[in-house]
Amino acid sequence: MAYEDKLLRRIDQERGVSNNPLFVDKIQTHWEKLRPQLKDFGDVYSRKEIETDGKQLNELKKKFEFKGETAIIGEVVIMEGVYEEQWLSKEVEVMPTSEYDDVKHGIDFVMRFEDEEEKKFMYLGVDVTTSLNPVVIENKRQDIFNFLSRGELGKLKYFEDPKAGIKGELRLPRIALVIDPEQTLRMEEIMVKKSRERSPIEKKILSEIKEKIEEQVIAQLENIIANIENKLLFAAHNPEKVKAYKEFLEKYQEILNKLKK
Repeated sequence: MAYEDKLLRRIDQERGVSNNPLFVDKIQTHWEKLRPQLKDFGDVYSRKEIETDGKQLNELKKKFEFKGETAIIGEVVIMEGVYEEQWLSKEVEVMPTSEYDDVKHGIDFVMRFEDEEEKKFMYLGVDVTTSLNPVVIENKRQDIFNFLSRGELGKLKYFEDPKAGIKGELRLPRIALVIDPEQTLRMEEIMVKKSRERSPIEKKILSEIKEKIEEQVIAQLENIIANIENKLLFAAHNPEKVKAYKEFLEKYQEILNKLKK
């Protein structure tokens, strides 16, 4: 079919595809190609299970409809910013999730941090929204606390990281980020340009959004850590929950420490 498989079949038949052809060609298609595909996990799950998950994905997509342009572009903009523009840290790897995990488990992409001294990897799941509705934003963030209260982290079923030797399910800390829809569309125009081609105003806009995303990540990690510490105070009677909360606390704290270095 060529031409990047007709731009990945026009990003899965208009599934939140950008209206900016340059953005689709240079940026969006690249990230879509990196999404894990269910069919590639035949060595982890049975054919029947993969087919069942595929059917469930299609049913969920019909129920909730495809994400609109701005929502999908918001995810791509932040992935591109964290990886190519080196928001947060030069050491962060960005890994898009499978469409199944995006829709089913509410994680759009993963940020991977490597601790070279201890030879281990840390993962942070990210849910992106371009909605400015405070109720929508609060619900997304409250969902994280609800999972923690049940003794659960975020979940990915179709995850692969060859460097860490992981293929299959991954439990990981997660956060929810907000990016303004107007800023998202503005970023489409800016990100397709090389750094030297950007005007002073465009560089300023990019810098401001970078700062907002960094502030959100740090603030959310600190807020979640405080929430877990509070839960620990009231869970002394439940050894299993104490153990789980301490594990969660360690995972979130490690990522926060890494970013604050």
